[in-house]
Amino acid sequence: MADAPHRAPRLLTAGLAVLWLAGCTALLPEPEPAPSRFDLGPISQQEVTDADLAGVRLLSLRAASWLNGGQIPYRQLHQRPEAVNHYAAHAWIAPPSEMLRARLEQMLAADGNARERWRLEVELLSFEQVFTSARDAQATILLRASLRERGGDDRIHQRSFSATTPVSADVDGAIEGLPKVADTALRDLVAWVADVTTSSR
Repeated sequence: MADAPHRAPRLLTAGLAVLWLAGCTALLPEPEPAPSRFDLGPISQQEVTDADLAGVRLLSLRAASWLNGGQIPYRQLHQRPEAVNHYAAHAWIAPPSEMLRARLEQMLAADGNARERWRLEVELLSFEQVFTSARDAQATILLRASLRERGGDDRIHQRSFSATTPVSADVDGAIEGLPKVADTALRDLVAWVADVTTSSR
C-alpha cells in the first residue's frame, strides 16, 4: 500500500500520454484514396482483322518516357500549352503502351506458331486529352509504325497514324475518348500492315 501514492501520478501521466497521442492522430490528414483505374474496354469482334497477317510479329510497342506511367494526361492549350497535367483521382490500370500492345496483338490476330515474315515496331508519341478552351476538349493519339520484311530487301516501311475526337471537357471525356481514338489509330495501322504485306507477295 506504500506505493499507492506514487502509482497514481504514473497512471495519470500514462493516461495523459494516451490522450495526447489520440489527439495527434486526430490531427493527421486523412490518407489520399487510391485512384479509380480504367483500361481501354473490351475489344469488339469487328476490330479483329480478317486479313492474313499470321506472318506479322509485333516486336515492340514503346512509348515516350512521359507516357510510361499509368497517369491520364491532359493539356490546356488556352492557358499554358507546354504544361502537361494529370488527373489525381483517375488513372489507367497499366501504362498506355502495355494496353495498346495487347490491343494491337488482338487486332492483328497474331498466331504464335506461324512462320515469321514481317516484323512490326510501334512508338506511341502522344496519348492525351487536349483542352482548346475551358469548355472544349479533344482526345488525341499519335503513333509511328515501322514494318520490315525478313529476308527481303531490308527496306523499312514507315508511317504515322493519328486520330482525334471531340470529348467532354472533364475526366470522363478522357476516359471515354482516348480508347476510341486508340482503336481508330490501331485499326488504320492494321489496314496499312495488311496493304503492305499483301502487295509484297
